Amino acid sequence: MKYIATLLFILIFSKAHGESPLWHLEGNHNTTSDNLRLHGLSLHYLNHKRDLSWPYKNEATQAWDYGLLLNDYRGSSGTTKFEGNQLEAIGGRKFSKNIHLQLQLGTHILERKSDGQKFDRLSGEILLDGYLFARQDLYARYDYRNDFAYFDLALPKGIETPLSKGEHSFELVVTSLKMWRFVYDSQFVEFSDNNLRIHNQIQTLYGLSPSWPWIWAGAVAEHIENSKTIAGYWTPHEFTSAGLKLEASFPIHGQLTGMSEIQYRLQQENGLPWGDGNSFYFGVQHGDRDGLNFRVGYSLINSLQEGSKWQEETLSFSMSK
Repeated sequence: MKYIATLLFILIFSKAHGESPLWHLEGNHNTTSDNLRLHGLSLHYLNHKRDLSWPYKNEATQAWDYGLLLNDYRGSSGTTKFEGNQLEAIGGRKFSKNIHLQLQLGTHILERKSDGQKFDRLSGEILLDGYLFARQDLYARYDYRNDFAYFDLALPKGIETPLSKGEHSFELVVTSLKMWRFVYDSQFVEFSDNNLRIHNQIQTLYGLSPSWPWIWAGAVAEHIENSKTIAGYWTPHEFTSAGLKLEASFPIHGQLTGMSEIQYRLQQENGLPWGDGNSFYFGVQHGDRDGLNFRVGYSLINSLQEGSKWQEETLSFSMSK
């Protein structure tokens, strides 16, 4: 109740100063073929709308950011059930149209329902993004997150220990060449069990229709390394994949739009014979991005290697205003 009162106070305060706040409600339901389940519900408030890579209408060139993030997680790993609750304060600054900084800090409480044991820790995030050398064709983003690891499906160890992580992420998007988009993503993760993970991915996409409808197709490749192979969550010593990708956004009727993504890839884990995998996402959105909008989506990931199949399904919804 005190969290709701705090959100209402901030909303009233922001309106009094002529701001255009953002409210975002999002829910996800994840299930996997190895009996992992995770349900997440998130409420995000910011005193105004902010997206440096795709600015909202009438977004200020310079402004201070503040807000709150509430997350509720419920899930199970086999017969072990758990719940997580998280509250973070948000503060930041848009210095110009080329650089933005955001900080988050709060608390995260995890309860293991099988024995009623609770764990709590500080959680937080640092985000810095902008356009390199003030060039609109060179977008970069750095993010550092320190938190529990269970909500990334690092299970069952994520709730048994429980496992925490510090994750550095970097993204670079290059659009210098007409009709082409190059995306490089890198993550360096330090887990509390002394495992280190390095994940690199590169995408080369061609704009079949780079305006509207928005259709891009191309190739994607990734490589993952873990310093340790640990029982209790997926930690291949080495994983490599390469394949094809198609992503699109398109009108359906009126304010109803669709979005989809399809991938097919060949993959190899720990030097075993190559297998294959595919993923599919489809969603629909109703409303204006700068106003009230609703979105629902479904994604499916399949992986097959050495006759062993793994699958993950995700149902999602969101509402923004």
